[in-house]
Amino acid sequence: MVFINRQSNTHRMRYKIFFFFLLAALFAGSCAAPFSTANPPDTAASSQDDWQDAVFTTDAYYQSQLSGRDLDVYQRLLAGVSTFAPSIDFPYTLDQQTLNQAVYWLSADHPELYWFNGGGSLNVRQILFYQSSQYRPAYVYDQSQTAARAPALQQATADFLACTQGLEEEYDLALAIYRQVILGTQYQTGAADNQNLCSVLLNGASVCSGYAKTMQYLLQKVGIQAAYVSGQLLESGESHAWLLMRLDGEYYFADPTLGDPTTEANVPLPAEAYIDYAWFGLNSAEMAQTHAPLTYLPLPACTAESANYYRAEGLYLESYCQQALLPLLQRSWQQGEAFFTFRLASDDGFAQAQADLLDAGGAFDLFRQAGMPQTDLLYTVNENKRIITLYF
Repeated sequence: MVFINRQSNTHRMRYKIFFFFLLAALFAGSCAAPFSTANPPDTAASSQDDWQDAVFTTDAYYQSQLSGRDLDVYQRLLAGVSTFAPSIDFPYTLDQQTLNQAVYWLSADHPELYWFNGGGSLNVRQILFYQSSQYRPAYVYDQSQTAARAPALQQATADFLACTQGLEEEYDLALAIYRQVILGTQYQTGAADNQNLCSVLLNGASVCSGYAKTMQYLLQKVGIQAAYVSGQLLESGESHAWLLMRLDGEYYFADPTLGDPTTEANVPLPAEAYIDYAWFGLNSAEMAQTHAPLTYLPLPACTAESANYYRAEGLYLESYCQQALLPLLQRSWQQGEAFFTFRLASDDGFAQAQADLLDAGGAFDLFRQAGMPQTDLLYTVNENKRIITLYF
C-alpha cells in the first residue's frame, strides 16, 4: 500500500511539473511584452524617416485621450504600422470593436501613415488559460513603394509649406495652409489615393478625406496639433471629413473641402479667385449646425472665437453701416485680393446690407469711394452664415 501511494504521488508530481513548464512556455511571450501604458520602444526608424518625423508623439489628440487597454492597443498598432510589421501581437483577447476604435484613432492622429488603410484581419487565440490576439494590417503600399514615393512627397511638402515662410503666429500659419490646400487641390471623386494625403501632395486632386488629411499633416509639420474628424453633413447625409486644430491653446474646426468653391454649386469664379473662409476657425456650436462627427471619443468643447476668420480679420460686424465697410474694402483691394467678404452678427443687419449694397446698388458707391474701377457687380450670399462676398 505504501508503494502504491508513493507511486501515485510521483505521478502527481510529474504531472504538476509538466503542467508548470507548459504554462511557463505559454506565458513566456506574455512576460516579454506585458500589458502596459508606457510608450513602446521607438522602432519607427525606417526608410520613411527622410520625409516623415518620428510618429511617436504625446501631442496627438486622440492618443492623449486614451488610457489603459485602449492606449496599449493604440501604441502597439503605432509601433507595428509605422514599421510595416506584417503582424502585431497583443498578449490578451482583443475584440473587433476595440480594434476598430484604435485603428480609427491611429489613422485620425497620423496622416503621415498613408500606406495603412485601416483594413486587416484579427485572430484571437487561446491555449489553456493563456489568451492572445494577432492583427495582420493591410497596407496600401509596401515599404519599397513608400520609399520610392518619399522624395516626391518631401518636395511637395516643402512646396506647399512655402506659403508659411516668415509667419510665426499659429493663426497665420493655419490660415496660409488652409488657403494653399484649397488652391492646390481640385475636387475629384475618382482621384487616385483620395483617402490619403498623396492625392493632394502628388496629384492635386482629391475628395474630403484627402483635403482634411493633407491640411492636418501640414499643420502638424509646422507644430500645430490637428486631428482628423469624420462623420456626416447634416443637410445631405453624405459621409464627410474635416479637422480639429489647436491654435494658441484653443480648439477650432476647419473644413477645407467646403472651403473650396469647386465643391459648391453656382460659384461664378474659378477656385483661384475665391476661397470660402466661412469654414475656418469654427466653434462647436456653429459646426453642429452642419456637421455630425463620428469619432468613438468626445471632441473637445470648442468655445473660443478669436481665431474665426471673420473675427480675426475684423470682418465680423455687429451692425450694418456702409461707411464702416469702406476701409475694409480698401484694405482687400490694396492687398491684391480678388474679392471682399464680410459677415453680419444679426439677421437684421444682414437684411440691411443686402438691401443697401445689392438691391439699391450701394456697392457701386463703395467701389467709387475706394477709387476702384468697378463697373460690374458680382457677388455671392451665404444666408445661413450671413456672409456677403463682392468680387472685383
